[in-house]
Amino acid sequence: MRCRACCRGTVVRPWARLQRKLPASTRCRVLLTKRCASTMRCSTMPADIPALNIVQVNRHSPGGGGSEQAFHLAVALQRRGHRVLFITAPDERWRKRCDTVGMPVAFLPMHGRFNLAMAAKLAALIKQHRTHVVHAHKGREQALMFWASFFSRIPALVANRGVSFPVGRLRALKYRFRTDAVVAVSESIRRELLASGVPASKVVTIYGGVDIQRFHPSVDGDGVREEFRIPHDALLIVKVAHVREWKGYEVFLPAAAAVARAEPRAFFLCAGKGTGESPDLDALSRNLGLEHRLRWAGFREDLPQTLAAADICVHAATAGEGVTGVVREALAMAKPVVVTDVGGNRELVLDHETGLLVPPRDPDALAQGMLALMRAPAQAAALGRAGRRLVEQRFSHEVKAERVERLYLDILHRKGFLST
Repeated sequence: MRCRACCRGTVVRPWARLQRKLPASTRCRVLLTKRCASTMRCSTMPADIPALNIVQVNRHSPGGGGSEQAFHLAVALQRRGHRVLFITAPDERWRKRCDTVGMPVAFLPMHGRFNLAMAAKLAALIKQHRTHVVHAHKGREQALMFWASFFSRIPALVANRGVSFPVGRLRALKYRFRTDAVVAVSESIRRELLASGVPASKVVTIYGGVDIQRFHPSVDGDGVREEFRIPHDALLIVKVAHVREWKGYEVFLPAAAAVARAEPRAFFLCAGKGTGESPDLDALSRNLGLEHRLRWAGFREDLPQTLAAADICVHAATAGEGVTGVVREALAMAKPVVVTDVGGNRELVLDHETGLLVPPRDPDALAQGMLALMRAPAQAAALGRAGRRLVEQRFSHEVKAERVERLYLDILHRKGFLST
């Protein structure tokens, strides 16, 4: 099979031998991609870096911050010339996305942290893939890979920690044994891991990435404004977050009401899983008099266009954040942001340099931040441009992939799996 998109070479359908050798119960869930992505041959990897067999493990569905980070890391590593297998829970959306980029995907349900039968199936995939590195992106995935390491040797096992909730010394045990490195997505998470007893030698901070071409200031958001009947002269404030207790909707809505009283042009759009489906939030918005100014957008696939519609982007989380992904994406689009000072957000939003930081759980401070940007549009635009520059320099998918690749290689060299 000749790859039409590539300038040279014959491309063999990936992992054919892997599929033939697996047990039937597992084989039926391993899908080979039907097209060849040019990234598999036109590598951006320096010539002196060996191609690795890498397994990325993420059981969650597309759309969430952690899932998107896992997938885009896999794509970026494949683009650099590595052979990547993406293991996830059964989901047709993942099959389509992996097919689009020419990446093999294996579907396993991954039920339970102590499911030894599932760990054995994962170990079979790892063995047949001749894996150099397994990167587990959530807690259950890391637990299953811990057990899988007893069935099959894993030269390098890497875990991710993407939330700043306390770890605790008992839970930290999973990072201390049979795990070679823990990627903390912010310095605040790294400090939490160290306080829980994880050795400093195992913890490295690598920020999440953003697709700086997809999330670009040139994206047009007019269609979103039209869809939700936002007046053409409105000042639109957008908040993107799933409806969860710590995402701060109970803080944002009172702040929005205060802004609406002070600025008649202010409108608000909230997007994310569960928005528009919460009776409690609907009742709160009505009690605050926001029913004519607030739009619930639900989960959106067109996130760049949704952010492009905004004049200001807000994130009001009260806890749990690493470095908030949607804030990275808003800054990549040169949008001015108002963000609560939780988790690692201050590592991304430099107060009055790339955005405004406000205390968590403080609706008045959040409202004042939004009004300050509305009343100083030139300053707001300057903050957005500075945010775009910061993301280009430190938070692109390419920068992240280079750092993760170096971590993988350092582990393999240190353990003697690669010669120097």
